[in-house]
Amino acid sequence: MLALRVNLHEICFMLDLIRLQNFRQFTDTTITPLNRINLFVGQNNSGKTALLEALYLLFADQAHLLHLPSAFRIAHNNDQDNYENYWKWLFKNQNIQSGFYIKVTGNKIEINLRGKQSSEYGGVVFFTKSRIDEINEAEYIRGRVEFTGQLLQIKNLASLFKISAFNSFGLPATRAVNSAADVEEFNQLVLIKDGKKRLIDILKSIEPALTDLQYSKIGNQPFLYADVGLERFVPVSQMGQGFNRLLRIFADTLLGNSQILIIDEIENGIGFRGLHDVWQGLSTLAIKNNVQIFATTHSYECIQAAHDALSKQGTLSHFALHRLSRRGDNIAATTYDQETLEAALQAELEVR
Repeated sequence: MLALRVNLHEICFMLDLIRLQNFRQFTDTTITPLNRINLFVGQNNSGKTALLEALYLLFADQAHLLHLPSAFRIAHNNDQDNYENYWKWLFKNQNIQSGFYIKVTGNKIEINLRGKQSSEYGGVVFFTKSRIDEINEAEYIRGRVEFTGQLLQIKNLASLFKISAFNSFGLPATRAVNSAADVEEFNQLVLIKDGKKRLIDILKSIEPALTDLQYSKIGNQPFLYADVGLERFVPVSQMGQGFNRLLRIFADTLLGNSQILIIDEIENGIGFRGLHDVWQGLSTLAIKNNVQIFATTHSYECIQAAHDALSKQGTLSHFALHRLSRRGDNIAATTYDQETLEAALQAELEVR
């Protein structure tokens, strides 16, 4: 999705900095250092979801960009409402003329995105500038949002993102859909070389007895079954919340070959034990598959589960907790290093 063809799996890509200027509630905020696994916490209206929207806006392809208004929030019923009540609100105080600015850096790669009013192209235009290895630099029109009459247009004005330095980001389906959807995704995954093996290897991080996954249609619809060493395969619906949440996240991520994984309110619908499994599995996914994770939570228990699971696994050095808090007209970011986080949790201090 960027402007130069680079295999990020070969260069072990990872973002190390995000800067937001005049984007939603952010006046000027820099978040660094980032890590392989990043969890963002804070009170309501502290910018957690806005941060994920900024990443989405940077890395989404055209099809995903169309769905940005409903990706994290309740969308409106028509394009005009979305334009008035969503797109304009990406700009701080709806000041479209001043524009907003998003910047990320990592591994000698820098991506800038500006959103601003454009008389030349009409409507709101997103300009992307990318630089790789400090040699190649160019600015592209990322896309356009224009409301004319009853038509909202969101489109790339050139084939800009054939360049796949970031060939995908993932916004996984974290909530249960139905068993048929799980089977369909599984069937797509097994057509990818080593896809099934990679999925099983990751799921074994939380269920070591797992040796195989198969699907079968016994009743009215197909179900996915797991071989965990018993006489009969077990329906995955009986494998627990953590296993099922990870099954969907891993399948989505591996299918899309995603390198950026975005998960909002990761704790939703999962108990403490399930959260422990989720974090253990996400750590395995991130490290083995060169995936960088950005997640949010409202839950202290989720923070504790992440710390406990990654400590037990020996991967806590890959984890960063970032606390967002309102400071006047801006949002400040505090990053907890491993030592500070451990001390805060032991003292039961408020880190949300």
